[in-house]
Amino acid sequence: MHYFSNKLKKNKNKLFFVTPKKEKLSYQEFNQKSVILASYLYSKNGSLKNKRVLLNMDRGINYFIVVVALIKLGAVIIPISNKLKLIEVNYIKKKYKPLIEINKIPFLKKKIIYDKRVK
Repeated sequence: MHYFSNKLKKNKNKLFFVTPKKEKLSYQEFNQKSVILASYLYSKNGSLKNKRVLLNMDRGINYFIVVVALIKLGAVIIPISNKLKLIEVNYIKKKYKPLIEINKIPFLKKKIIYDKRVK
């Protein structure tokens, strides 16, 4: 996180991420979205420090926003392919007992006031 924070300070308005669908985010926009998500997750679940979180999403901008938000919260990330069969996903859930599962984050388009304790 320290490396990302330093890059953010130096490059906040520079382009950070571009997808094949031409979605673009600057370092600052990316960080804001990860902070908003981290605050949302904290408000819904409390501290996620050392808690297991199952991440079952397509790889893309939102996937990386979730990863950074979870790192900020100190969560243990269990990334799985969203192409797994239901029986395989259920096996992983049974074995690792995640506190929550994240498979989409549609609320990032809305404005959410975030908790300043999450950096």
